[in-house]
Amino acid sequence: MSANPFSHPVPDSPLGDMDVATFLSDYWQKKPLVIRQPMSDFSLPICAEELAGLSLEAEVESRIIQEYGPKSPWELWHGPMSQSLFKRLPVDSPWTLLVQAVDQWVPEVYAFKQRFEFLPSWRLDDVMISYANKGGSVGPHFDQYDVFLVQAKGARQWQIGDFCTEEDELLNHAQLKILKHFEAKDRFDLNPGDILYLPPRLAHYGPALTDDCMTLSIGFKAPSHVQMFASFTEFLNQESSDDKRYQDQHLTPRALPSEILEEDLLRAFNCFVDSLKDQDHLCNWFGKLMTEPKYPDLEPPIEGIVGFDTLAEDLQPFTRLQLDESTRLAFYRVNTSNKLNGATCRDEFKAFIDAEVYRLPHTLEPFIISLSSSKSVLVKDVLASINEYEPLRELLVDWINRQKLVLVP
Repeated sequence: MSANPFSHPVPDSPLGDMDVATFLSDYWQKKPLVIRQPMSDFSLPICAEELAGLSLEAEVESRIIQEYGPKSPWELWHGPMSQSLFKRLPVDSPWTLLVQAVDQWVPEVYAFKQRFEFLPSWRLDDVMISYANKGGSVGPHFDQYDVFLVQAKGARQWQIGDFCTEEDELLNHAQLKILKHFEAKDRFDLNPGDILYLPPRLAHYGPALTDDCMTLSIGFKAPSHVQMFASFTEFLNQESSDDKRYQDQHLTPRALPSEILEEDLLRAFNCFVDSLKDQDHLCNWFGKLMTEPKYPDLEPPIEGIVGFDTLAEDLQPFTRLQLDESTRLAFYRVNTSNKLNGATCRDEFKAFIDAEVYRLPHTLEPFIISLSSSKSVLVKDVLASINEYEPLRELLVDWINRQKLVLVP
């Protein structure tokens, strides 16, 4: 492939001196890792007042957890919060404010999230930010997904326990999954710029050591097998023909008509296997699943920002085209050497954006690769390419008018 005409710088990873290969082989989904001050340029991407302000907004997902609540232990409030609630919070009793998906609302947090794209970007979920007074936490618990905990302000002590199973008991709480029994095996004090990586299902407990404790939590999409099967079934209901049915044309006489034989189960099993062998269906389903927007109800309205014939003129006043912070983009390159279960795939290129699939010519690969890597492209590069890559014009008009792409002055 020729040189990419779209520049796409990749931000530094937050692993410090450790190379990505070592992290993936020795730590990823295996054991925790403390990384001390890996980023020399780290700075607080949002202040406590701004975080509290976000929690007042109806479209922002937020919670407050008070360990010794006025009505019950581990009392929980869901946002939108109010100024009066913040005024009622005690200064001498631990509480925590948690705001979800801050990367969708604060450009600096969105940019910081890109540092973790040494892992597949379609696995990254969101950046949750917490603020706690001294002692504040969400209790001892475990997550079903990988998480990087970045200390942004103040200090927090992370206590690490054992890997959990379904047998571990939880407190009798309607909404919070707090471990009933927790024993710390290790303790790590984190200061601003320090990072703790935790693999899935590892018990941890993080009380704040200071009154101004802010922590960034970078989580990863990890759908359960049940969710994946349900999603794939729904996808097949929408994309597949109802003509495909259970068949048993090679039946043989049987003495007990009510008996289900192994050969019957095998026929049923092969119905599922045949669906999974369909490379096109599997690719489209997985790409759509992993690029589903976190809040699909917040989809912006379609606007006539640019026109097909006036695209070059409409773009002139701007310097960059940038992915909207809420937009999720992934791509899949297929060539005749790619095979799945012995089936050779046809030659094509697909882009997935917010659970939609686009079949694109290979000429658009440089644009999609650059956009997915750096989240933006220069307008001057686009203007130099829209005549050479004619399908790019149609794609740009679609994505700009649907506000997947944002014009930056």
